[in-house]
Amino acid sequence: MTNDTQARGHGRLRRAAAATLAIAGIALLAGAAMTWAWNTLAVDLADAPRVQFKHALAFEAALAAIAWLTAASARLALRRHEGRERPAAR
Repeated sequence: MTNDTQARGHGRLRRAAAATLAIAGIALLAGAAMTWAWNTLAVDLADAPRVQFKHALAFEAALAAIAWLTAASARLALRRHEGRERPAAR
């Protein structure tokens, strides 16, 4: 490999690492915000049980899985629809 190819590979790796860290940071901040919001509002207003940080992260993971499955099924349906032959016009 040439130096140019190696440099591009390192650049991609850095961007991927930065994106991964950004996503992880956003997930952690959102989990903390969700925990605080639930424990502040729901516990005081509705006498709901308190949640732990791990519950907020699990809820985020469930929402992400549902969003991913919805997008994947929509793409699959679109591909199946595009793959069908249209009847010839008469």
